[in-house]
Amino acid sequence: MSSTPRTRFPRGKIRPVEDLPENDMRAKIHPRWQGDNFRKNSQLVDDIEALAKKKGCTVSQIAINWLLSLSRRPGMSTIVPIPGSTKPDRIRENATIIDLTDEDLRDIDRLLASFTPASDRYPPQHMKYVSA
Repeated sequence: MSSTPRTRFPRGKIRPVEDLPENDMRAKIHPRWQGDNFRKNSQLVDDIEALAKKKGCTVSQIAINWLLSLSRRPGMSTIVPIPGSTKPDRIRENATIIDLTDEDLRDIDRLLASFTPASDRYPPQHMKYVSA
C-alpha cells in the first residue's frame, strides 16, 4: 500500500508566528500555529536545527534524509520523499544525501518520542472528521 502525505516544510523561515503573512490562514484556524502553541511546537524544530548545525546541513535535509533512513528499519516499507521546490538551489539542497549515523537516528527518535505537540492539529470543528 502506498501513501502520499503532503505538507509544506517551511525551512525554519516562519519563526516567530508573527512573521506569517497577514493573509496566511494557518495561524488563524490551526491551533498549533497560534500563540504559545506555536512557540512550544517550534521547540522540536529548534532541536532538529541543532543537529543540522552539527552535521553542517539544513533542517530540511535532516528531515528528508531521516525519512529515507526509515526504509532501512526492519518491517518498514520503502519511503521515497518527494520534496518540491521552484528554486534550483533548493532542488540541489533537497537532493543532497546526508549521512545520518545510528547515533543521529537515535537522537532524532529520542526527540520525537519526548515531544508532545501543543494543541490538536486542527480546530475542533475539523477534528471530528479525523480518525485516530
